[in-house]
Amino acid sequence: MSSEATKSAEKEKDAAYLKRREQVRKAQRTHRQRKENYIKALEDQLFQMRARERDILKENEALTSEVTQLRTLVGRNEPQEQWSAGDAWSSAAADTDLTMCDSVMYADAGWQAVLADLESCAGIWDGCRN
Repeated sequence: MSSEATKSAEKEKDAAYLKRREQVRKAQRTHRQRKENYIKALEDQLFQMRARERDILKENEALTSEVTQLRTLVGRNEPQEQWSAGDAWSSAAADTDLTMCDSVMYADAGWQAVLADLESCAGIWDGCRN
């Protein structure tokens, strides 16, 4: 081989090497840019999730407060004694001289419903007296 052919082959080899090095640098830049974009997207997503979490916590606090207020309100409107199936009419019987008919149970009824039923069903209750 001639020295010119050797030099030409070396130049081609060097050119290919330089071209490959440039491709690698370009790929590295592209990879770094994609990585930066991905990190930025994750940071944005994290920011949005934290903001959503704050909103949810505020909403949860408001709902908890509302539930507490409603429970307090319901507690004020309920009778002092909780009724059970066995003695549902015991406190009402003392006031109205009525006892509970076995076919009717008002275990969880409020005073308003009980009084309305007593007024509308007065004839039925006469048959349930002891």
